[in-house]
Amino acid sequence: MAIGLRYGRSSAQDVECKERAYTLVQEFYRRFEAQMGSVLCRELTGCDLTTTEGRACFKATNLHDRCAVHVGGAARILGELLVEETHGVKS
Repeated sequence: MAIGLRYGRSSAQDVECKERAYTLVQEFYRRFEAQMGSVLCRELTGCDLTTTEGRACFKATNLHDRCAVHVGGAARILGELLVEETHGVKS
């Protein structure tokens, strides 16, 4: 969402901005998956949060700390991408 807000298109005809935002989102996904092992919550936590059993598993195993690590990693990656895009640098 942050990438779309910053680099997304302001009109349906703005294909260049749309493509740039898509490219950045793909890079974000690539980096996150490389660092965290997956982009899917059920794979990151080992619990399928769309089911009652999965939510019970999440609560029983107190996975909040693991989620905090993933959210922090996502924020770091996003920050790196935005700095790189703003300054034209690749880390």
